[in-house]
Amino acid sequence: MQSKFDKLSFCLLEFPAPAIMVSLDGIVVHMNARAQSLFGDLEAEEYLNHSILDFICEDSIEPAREDLINIIASNTAVTREYHVKLPSGEAFWVEALGSRIEVESEVYDLVVLRDITDMILLQKELEAKEARTSAILNAIPDLMFGFDIDGNIVDFKADHVDDLYVAPDMFLGKNVSNIFPRDVAELTKTIINKVFTTGSTQTFQYSLLKNDKLKHFESRMTMYGDDKYLAIVRNITEQVESQRELQWAKEKAEESDKLKTAFLANLSHEIRTPMNGILGFVDLLKDDLPLAERQGYLDIIADCSKQLLSIITDIIEVSIIEAGQVKVIPTVVNLSKMMSDIFKSLQIKAATSPGVEFHSPEIPENSPISIVTDEVKICQILNNFIVNAFKFTLRGSIHWGYRLASSQELEFFVTDTGIGICADDQSIIFDRFRQVENYLTRSKNGIGLGLSICKSYVEMLGGKIWVESVLNQGSTFKFSIPINRSGAQPMSHKPAMSKVNTYADKVILIAEDDGINYQYQNTVIRKTSATVLHAWDGLEAVEMFESNTKIDLVLMDIKMPTMNGFEATYRIRALCPEVPIIALTAYALEHEKSLAMKAGCNEYLTKPISINDLLSIVDKYLKTDS
Repeated sequence: MQSKFDKLSFCLLEFPAPAIMVSLDGIVVHMNARAQSLFGDLEAEEYLNHSILDFICEDSIEPAREDLINIIASNTAVTREYHVKLPSGEAFWVEALGSRIEVESEVYDLVVLRDITDMILLQKELEAKEARTSAILNAIPDLMFGFDIDGNIVDFKADHVDDLYVAPDMFLGKNVSNIFPRDVAELTKTIINKVFTTGSTQTFQYSLLKNDKLKHFESRMTMYGDDKYLAIVRNITEQVESQRELQWAKEKAEESDKLKTAFLANLSHEIRTPMNGILGFVDLLKDDLPLAERQGYLDIIADCSKQLLSIITDIIEVSIIEAGQVKVIPTVVNLSKMMSDIFKSLQIKAATSPGVEFHSPEIPENSPISIVTDEVKICQILNNFIVNAFKFTLRGSIHWGYRLASSQELEFFVTDTGIGICADDQSIIFDRFRQVENYLTRSKNGIGLGLSICKSYVEMLGGKIWVESVLNQGSTFKFSIPINRSGAQPMSHKPAMSKVNTYADKVILIAEDDGINYQYQNTVIRKTSATVLHAWDGLEAVEMFESNTKIDLVLMDIKMPTMNGFEATYRIRALCPEVPIIALTAYALEHEKSLAMKAGCNEYLTKPISINDLLSIVDKYLKTDS
């Protein structure tokens, strides 16, 4: 036995690597010094007659058994990596080459070992890094492309195939010049060369047209490996569009601020101008003047007041439109009569413009006699168009009327030979405040709301509005409305006041907290010889009604101290359901009118109220009882 051991020792003594001699049943019969050192300087008794499997960790036991069987069965060498352990329990990795040898007619397995622990740990570290990198890349939803130095696509990752310019099978292995538009391909190659030259990451943006839609991308390109370039591409279409929308909104806001500033400056001018006339001529009326001169001053004051009221009305109307309180009230409209009435109402305006020929309305022969629409709004639109035509036409003519655009549509028009509108301004002429952009140099008055109001009215009526114009030659303003013949409400026409009726036996209660407004109403009502009672607030009105049940008519202001007109109306209506109550208010919103009617008012008049309107409402409710 000693002789055999010596021979085995001699065989392994000069072996340049750790080696173990194992019997065919897996028992260790010898280790050379290098193997003993590898396993922690083992003594002979620590390895002799031990199974080779005693030195192998659990995770490598089964592969080791299979290798022993294979060596025995096939008599071929086997190379494998094993996780082995020291007697102390410390583990490390070895690469083992097992082969068959024969010593004195006995067959053994020779296992040559190489410590690969450092290599395995490095490999595991690299695998962990690759796993982390892969996880990070997989978590990134962006497109990824691998390029070589020539711009050939060698790899890609695309979670969203819709973002790809072409299908994957059409670009993998192809050059960017054969896939992308020329500008994008050249930019990509330029960036690849820049990354190669500088060694730094480069970011660039480009756009691609796909399915008639422009998509925007941002690419970050960097080196990976010695001769490869990784491009991480993100679809930034939404971001680009959002930035553009924000920029557009910013520009619109700045433009709006500019227009509002101009509007406020012009509004101050437009209000102060008629106010200066009113206050100035009121002061002049304090002097002892001839009757004719006084009448002239009064006419000027009336004109200035109307001008001021028009400005205030436009501002209020825009506010009401924005609040969604304007309602369309369809009525049966006699087209010929409506056009004739408008023509007559503008004769004074025509008389003050001697250089302009104002033609009678053009009405087609095949025109319907009547349609169903909001006559008040149609008249306001046409009146605004015609007044503007006079304003911007010094010499020439104004033609106006309507035509049948189709069997279902009427088209109204106003054509002048005035200053015209340049092409750039025609798209914005119906925007609010546009007239006042150059308010310091404008020669015409107005606050720039009229055409905006017209546009809102036309849209409410289901129509369209536009302008056709040539600078220095004239303009044609047009709007169309559908022809409706049903859904109308009866149109109420105020009778003209030919004389003032007397109601000496009637009592009228005026609830009004403003002394000037009361004085005006009282002066007008006194013309009828009716008895007038005055309440300074809603509570006083209720108390007067409780003490005097013979009141025949109530003129009720809405905004009053102590008790408002709504509450006062509600209480008076409980005391006397039959008495007519008329709301007279400076509020012009549809909501306020609705509240007044719900409280029990019979009618709703908005201040300022003309003498004719006030006497007409008195007649309406008292004449039948006289």
